[in-house]
Amino acid sequence: MSKKQIFTLGLKWLGIYCLALAIENLFGFSSGEFVRTRELAQTDGFFRLSQWLSLTGPVALSVLAFYLIKDGTYVREWVCRDEPDELMNLNGVFGVTVQLYGAYLVVNSIPNCFGLIPNVITVLFAPSYLSTSSESEIIRSTGISTIVTVSIGLCCVLREKNLTRFTFR
Repeated sequence: MSKKQIFTLGLKWLGIYCLALAIENLFGFSSGEFVRTRELAQTDGFFRLSQWLSLTGPVALSVLAFYLIKDGTYVREWVCRDEPDELMNLNGVFGVTVQLYGAYLVVNSIPNCFGLIPNVITVLFAPSYLSTSSESEIIRSTGISTIVTVSIGLCCVLREKNLTRFTFR
């Protein structure tokens, strides 16, 4: 198999994972999140947007899932843009695996990214008499790890050749 064929197969599996992750996140909302945002919405209409932003994660994951399962051409062409379409050796298979793992890390971080947005909005725009300590703690505990995970995933997707050269010296 060629790199593009293996990568296409991996994208379809990643699309199925995105769909499962979207369903998990759709049903993973706690009623406490909506109660808290409802309280905030009573103080300022801007916080009504926060409630709707929490649903964008599952919607974005669903759209991405259907795109990857159905087509995925733009992603494949972007990642494999300078690669000849030939049979692969062990180095090539390892490189594709690293790229797919990087894509997995990025996709796996999408719910955390969309979950951080309402918390950041709450901390930035909440009235001073409301405590935002729980939202601040969520941002501190989730924010850095999400940024690091996305960065590692992007490095795996974009710099897999460096890792492959290092691994097969």
